[in-house]
Parts: sequence; structure tokens; C-alpha cells
Amino acid sequence: MERINFHDSHIESSIHNDDNLTIHFDWAGIQDYATVGHVTDIVVGKCSLVLSGVTSTVFLKHDNPIYTKREPGPPQPHVPVDIKEGFILISLNTFDSTESGQILTLGGVYDGIEGVYWLEQIIHFRTGRFNWNNHVTVEEWQAGAVTQ
Repeated sequence: MERINFHDSHIESSIHNDDNLTIHFDWAGIQDYATVGHVTDIVVGKCSLVLSGVTSTVFLKHDNPIYTKREPGPPQPHVPVDIKEGFILISLNTFDSTESGQILTLGGVYDGIEGVYWLEQIIHFRTGRFNWNNHVTVEEWQAGAVTQ
């Protein structure tokens, strides 16, 4: 999971079902993807991340729209009013492992009816699966190839 990069991707939808969460993205990158006898970075088209055993989902609001460690106060728990419309592009994502499971953090500038600020979504989960149908290599993508 640590090799998946959602930088500049968009969340198209997310679906909660019991303790499962499925997030659909318009695209993503995967570092060091191994195919038969070859390892390369790839860009995938529409894709989904299926998280099982979700124990918590928290949104943290930072008052500054540009994420910085030097903020005057700690981020505040917050659920934005219009998350789908406001969390346009993901600027960072991290996957971390703990003794109790895994943590996905998605962050980006939120620009909605509440104003502009940095927003993080932190999801604690047990296992995850990443699905996609089409991909191109980074070299093909840089040359203009597009995934669907």
C-alpha cells in the first residue's frame, strides 16, 4: 500500500458499508510495480481502494490552507459540510502500519462553502485492497498516453 500515490487525484465517490470503506479515485500512481521480469512505476486509470475493518475516520481541519508544521494551534476535529465538492485534489497521502492495523491519511486544500483550509482525512483500518483495470508506464504517461 505504501507504494500507492494519490497526489493530484480526485475522490469520485466513497461508500461506507458496515466496517468497510470503498473510495473511488480518478487515477493513481504505483511505484515499483513488478511485471514479468520488469519493475517500473505505473499510472492507473479509474481505481478503487477497498478498506476492511475500518475502526475510525477522522477529519482534521487546519486553519492555514497551506499545510505547515508551524501552525499556532493544533488541528481541530471537523466534518466539512460539502466534502465531495470541496476536497478537490489530494495533495498528499501516507500509509502507516501500527500494532493495531493500518492508517491512511489523505490531505489537501479544502475549498468549500466554509472557506479555504488544509484538511486531512485519517482512516484507521485492518486490511486493504487496491483495484484497477487499465494502466500505462510512467514513461508512456509522460509521452502523452492516457489511462481510462
